[in-house]
Amino acid sequence: MDSPDEPSASNLAQASIYRGIFDKLSQLADEKSRLKDESETFYLDEMKKYATQ
Repeated sequence: MDSPDEPSASNLAQASIYRGIFDKLSQLADEKSRLKDESETFYLDEMKKYATQ
């Protein structure tokens, strides 16, 4: 996505919505590895339990 600082939005409402979406997607991209590690840790015991059976 393009940075919301660029004057691509034609009005203030579009700019505000675009900035909100941009910020949420940026936050999700930053937390991607943490979320992956968290989910692997959460299911680690179950994966070990069924791998030994």
